[in-house]
Amino acid sequence: RDRHISPFESRETFGLTAEQHALLSGGEETYIVAGGIQSLLIRVFAALDGVEAFAGNLTLAAETLVSLADRSHLANRTLSPVEALNLGISGGQFASLDADRDGSISVTEIEAAAGSDVCGFTDVTLSDGWALKGAIKVSSGPLGVRGGAKTCRFLVQPKWYYPTEQGEDANGVN
Repeated sequence: RDRHISPFESRETFGLTAEQHALLSGGEETYIVAGGIQSLLIRVFAALDGVEAFAGNLTLAAETLVSLADRSHLANRTLSPVEALNLGISGGQFASLDADRDGSISVTEIEAAAGSDVCGFTDVTLSDGWALKGAIKVSSGPLGVRGGAKTCRFLVQPKWYYPTEQGEDANGVN
């Protein structure tokens, strides 16, 4: 009822380590408030969405979120669909994150998803080989945890013809 979590409470109630407590309390041996938890959620969800890469220790962040939400009697350090929903992860989003399809989300699955390519792309190919005309085909990854379209920019550097010496082509022929 005091609206903050002491180091003792974080350890005894949530099973947080001192390092996890420091992550949520702003790096000091102070109390955790809702803003610290909110900030971590926003940063991890931004990484899951491909909005931006997670800055910091992603393993520690994923372990901390799972520890906070894993309220099952098992304390198995995974999230059930109900526990994930308490973090704001819908059923469809849960299915996207549950890579091994075991019905739970592990720290490893959160870490792998949040640590993937910022734009969430798994495949980039030129539709017409190395032709100067054509389109880039991009297949998006399975996430989209928070939904919505993303805008990503690509720098396309074609293989231009550059002679090795004046008067020679790329094969050394004059």
